[in-house]
Amino acid sequence: MRILLIFFVPSGILDQLFPRISILSTLRVNLTNSPLLTPNLTLYSMVNGFDFSKMFGRKDPELVSKEVKQYNERRFKQMALFYGFTVATFICSKIAYRGVIKRRYVPNYYQHNHVAPPFSFYRDALSAVFHSTSLAITSLGMASTGVLWYYDISSVAEFSFKLKQALGGHDKEQELKKLPEDETVQEIQNSINSYLGDR
Repeated sequence: MRILLIFFVPSGILDQLFPRISILSTLRVNLTNSPLLTPNLTLYSMVNGFDFSKMFGRKDPELVSKEVKQYNERRFKQMALFYGFTVATFICSKIAYRGVIKRRYVPNYYQHNHVAPPFSFYRDALSAVFHSTSLAITSLGMASTGVLWYYDISSVAEFSFKLKQALGGHDKEQELKKLPEDETVQEIQNSINSYLGDR
């Protein structure tokens, strides 16, 4: 990302702050008549010289390995899912709010405030089911995608593996593999292997 920057700074300060910036043109300007700016300032006009990726410590995309690119794409997909459900939740909440506001009864002058306005049971029930279902689905999706993004989970297999690892199932499985086998179990296993080997 390269942009054009033209600004006023005191002489020598920009070279100390950003030594990697290539200055294409340096002009001396004596601003003696300006009450806001001090005299003897340097006008730096930089074209194709300021790189934000270097400023923020990002590497050149050509130098990044394939694994890092795949990891970045994976995290970007998780983030996109979370923010997509967040926007959907916000939209559904605004729709539900507008639906509730529309049903509000505001009496005019010389009207009773205890008289129920005309309404339809079918329409109210349908709108209530729609609003509650949309809010429940989008909020659940936002919460689940946020948790999956936090724990870096992108598939069902990864979820089952990390859940098994968190509950201690992986360690128990390794302990069971280290235990010596029973003689009867070993005989049954050998007979099954021999039967399958003959066929």
